Amino acid sequence: MNGRKTLSLVGFLRYQFAAARATRSFRAVPAICIALLLSGAGYSQTLTIGRLPPSSDYSFSQNSLNGFVAVLDYGNPSEFDGLLESVTFRWSNAPCPAAVSIGTYREEDLSHGFARISLVAERGPFDVTSLTQTVTLAQPIPVLLGDRIAIRNATTCGAPTGLSNTTTPLASVLGGSSFPLGFSFGRPIQSIPIQVAVRGIGTVNASVIPVVISATGQNSSVFRTSLQLYNPAGSSAAAIGRLVFWGDTGQPIGIPLSSAASLAYSIAPGKILSIPDLLAAVGLSGLFSVDVIVDSGPSPVGVARIFNDQGDAGTAGFTEDLLNESSSLGAGDTGVLIAPADAVNFRFNVGIRTLAAAKYTVTIRDSSGNVRATRDSGRSSEFISQDPASHFPDFCCGVPIGASDTITIEVKSGRVFLYGATADNRTNDSSFQLARRVSSLQPTPN
Repeated sequence: MNGRKTLSLVGFLRYQFAAARATRSFRAVPAICIALLLSGAGYSQTLTIGRLPPSSDYSFSQNSLNGFVAVLDYGNPSEFDGLLESVTFRWSNAPCPAAVSIGTYREEDLSHGFARISLVAERGPFDVTSLTQTVTLAQPIPVLLGDRIAIRNATTCGAPTGLSNTTTPLASVLGGSSFPLGFSFGRPIQSIPIQVAVRGIGTVNASVIPVVISATGQNSSVFRTSLQLYNPAGSSAAAIGRLVFWGDTGQPIGIPLSSAASLAYSIAPGKILSIPDLLAAVGLSGLFSVDVIVDSGPSPVGVARIFNDQGDAGTAGFTEDLLNESSSLGAGDTGVLIAPADAVNFRFNVGIRTLAAAKYTVTIRDSSGNVRATRDSGRSSEFISQDPASHFPDFCCGVPIGASDTITIEVKSGRVFLYGATADNRTNDSSFQLARRVSSLQPTPN
């Protein structure tokens, strides 16, 4: 998503909605700040936990009684929810095989000024090949806002290091040859004015709403999208971030946009933000996919609803959860959609949202499992497109989708959301399905 050519706002809106109804004007939405931005922001942001000072002049071996020491960086907690994926540290000696373990801790309030801190996860041991070392966590560690990072020596070859003469006590020595599972303490925690040299890097949690819409449809349908976001009551910080809207150009083959509209949100702990008409809130109409980006605080929990708005006659529609990256299909995954059994009374749309460049194979099979068509395809960047089943050949395989057909996608690289949206031609009632993971299927000869 980075490095795209920038369009003017006027040009972007003209390009995006030339065939759509007139763009709506801004409407105020309580408790959020609204802004249209020309944004190149990506789906992922950087999570940081701990700190790596420019140099080290202190070895925590001085705090060990038996050659082993575990140290917690209490002063630099994570400011986000996310996944810890790599850690850089400075060691007192190299090389040291299988010498370093990394842990994360989580704090909870107790009564009367006391708190408890508990071990969440541990990874290692890792080899040390240089005094400043970066290791990749084969199994990333889930991190919450306020979590802290710890480091220990798994052998007596070397020890964690740090920088002395810091103005605020930052390092807490936890013990020796293993991380303690947890302990209670009276605030403030006992610590020494040393900045331990360990910093973790990862990805901030971001969620995706695969499709949102504000448009007129067949049979006098008027589709809109509402959204509710909740900052969990247990949080101590406001959930602050952005909703980034990526749009379909309305062409048979979607084209990734150079720009995106962005809507800022700020939600106090325990509160819910409700947006009754999401796209109208930013003056947009058409088909979009939304990234829920966290700028600070916890990741909000949310649900979107796409509905046919018939005024006094009521609404009919479906809900979508906020989905994280693990809900998408990645390299090696196979997903399947099932077309409606009645192709006369129900219309079927197929949509795809990629989180970055992706390659995949799409196969259409009939209800007996016979392959009707297959095609290798892919996208070079972030992408959103939705097409009626009758137009699917423009997007994939050269044949329209029939009753009870299956659409199978085998992802070769990147991450993909594939979805289907079904609407009743008589009532305009609609439903949504996300491609389900299945075992890889071999083509069935005709």
